[in-house]
Amino acid sequence: MDSRAKNTSSFHGYKILGLAVYSQIVAIGCSVYIYGLFIEPVSETFNTSRGAIGWGPTILFLTSSSLAPIIGRYLDRGKVRQMMLLGSIFIASGLCLLSVATSLVQMALILSLMVGVGVGCLGPLPCSAMVVNWFRKRRGFALGLSATGASLGGFLLPPLTAMLITDLGWQQCLLALGIAIALTLIPAVWFLSINKPEDIGQHPDGDKEAVTTLANAAPAADIGIGKIISSANFWFIGLTISLINGTGAFCVTYMVPFARELGVTTEFGAVLVSVLAGCSLTGKFVFGYLCDRISPQRVLINVILGFMLGWTLLIMVNSVFDEATKTGLVIATMVMGLSLGGLLPGWNTLVAKVYSQDIFARVLSSMYLLSTPFILLPGPLGGYGFDYYQSYLPIFKAGWFVFPLMLILACFIKVPRNEVPAAATA
Repeated sequence: MDSRAKNTSSFHGYKILGLAVYSQIVAIGCSVYIYGLFIEPVSETFNTSRGAIGWGPTILFLTSSSLAPIIGRYLDRGKVRQMMLLGSIFIASGLCLLSVATSLVQMALILSLMVGVGVGCLGPLPCSAMVVNWFRKRRGFALGLSATGASLGGFLLPPLTAMLITDLGWQQCLLALGIAIALTLIPAVWFLSINKPEDIGQHPDGDKEAVTTLANAAPAADIGIGKIISSANFWFIGLTISLINGTGAFCVTYMVPFARELGVTTEFGAVLVSVLAGCSLTGKFVFGYLCDRISPQRVLINVILGFMLGWTLLIMVNSVFDEATKTGLVIATMVMGLSLGGLLPGWNTLVAKVYSQDIFARVLSSMYLLSTPFILLPGPLGGYGFDYYQSYLPIFKAGWFVFPLMLILACFIKVPRNEVPAAATA
């Protein structure tokens, strides 16, 4: 039993939610959401093309996704605190080192070996694994609340980062962010992270007595990756999520440059990223609530339909909204943000519904790895596409045709009416 919180009277799960939110503010906000703001200043500093800079998100995702199965295995063994500490230290150190990098090669190595590793150890995977252990009755809503950290990071950090870049320069901005993370997140992880309620004599949802369910009654620690990936559901869920992640990563990375192409300022582009994150925040609450009441498969289908509508409005902004470009961009961004907000709670609840809690982190991490090739291309594709066409619009138009495939895959997912042992589903 963990001595840090032994015999505590209040339910520690709410502190776990708070920690998960802040961890994802840092992991996602300080990597994915603010990256687009550095494309232009970094390319000017090193006198290189945007295509080369566009490899940054790919490097981040490649590293974190490749390590995901290893991280997942440690998480299923109860090493949540160790993984999150490692992640917070690596992200803080990585941002500080990026501020003094003198070449693109150095930046690539730091992004991969420091920031990428940190995102994998600190981000949605360990946070979701921890929240699943602490909540059962309202798991969907808890996962949605936990995932709001990613949206809050995108809502708060882009305008702050844009201001710091303007006032201090991009190098000093990165240094300031790294120091802030070191002073706040590392102590929070040390004192608050606890793998499961049983470690401190509590029970999921704050119940006074343990509730045995079919899903957690069958130990599944001996189930390997081979058994997991032999499931048809694994591929239908994993491929659907991979396509959504890939298109979402492209949208977040190139929203600011695309907005500038349409004639708006960098500051307004940063506002659009905040709008996307803010609406995604609302979507996480809405879809997280729905996950506890309807099939998470239906939630995922609605996420895809909404994202598809927003993407359509984005590529047709000039023809649909005529001269009101800013209005059109805001509306398209709001629709996409609201829809994408349902991705993490829908995905995580779906995995928790189909698979045992004992292998939740391994299943989720394997899907992260599956996403790697789909997230590998958007960064350089957008950069080199711009270098070739001198416009991002053709790439956004081509991306629209991915959405029908997402819908087809999602319709083939089979969700059991009740939670079942992993051996029956893996």
